[in-house]
Amino acid sequence: MKITTLIVVILMVLGLVYLINRRLRKTHTAFNALDEAAPWLKSQGVDVNSLKFNIYNDPAIIKHFDAVALIGIGKNVKGEHIGVMLEVIKGHGVIEHEFIVPEGIASWDKNAARIAKLNGLKLLNVLSDMAYEHREKHNIDHPEIHL
Repeated sequence: MKITTLIVVILMVLGLVYLINRRLRKTHTAFNALDEAAPWLKSQGVDVNSLKFNIYNDPAIIKHFDAVALIGIGKNVKGEHIGVMLEVIKGHGVIEHEFIVPEGIASWDKNAARIAKLNGLKLLNVLSDMAYEHREKHNIDHPEIHL
């Protein structure tokens, strides 16, 4: 009885250590991606401190090898809300981008990731298509974005 309890406790501790380590690795990836993207975002007039984003690193839904996708909503230097999709490679910075109009579509990224994964598509393409379909359905122009 005591040995069984000891084994269960050890397994629980090992599981907890694994989960904490896994979470820390994902957080580290997110901050590296933002650090890599920050100079480009600033050059495009994006207020980096206003960004709320998610990071995706599943190679099945990312266009470029070794890239991570950063998808989020923030503000430009004029205070206007913007949506942004980026693919970032460590040491190379932003290698692909698109501003999302309307910006709220960027909040659909989790659904877009699920659709991309299930259908063998790329995340940036799915989210871009979702934004296009939304604009068409609601007769929204796709204005040139001047940051």
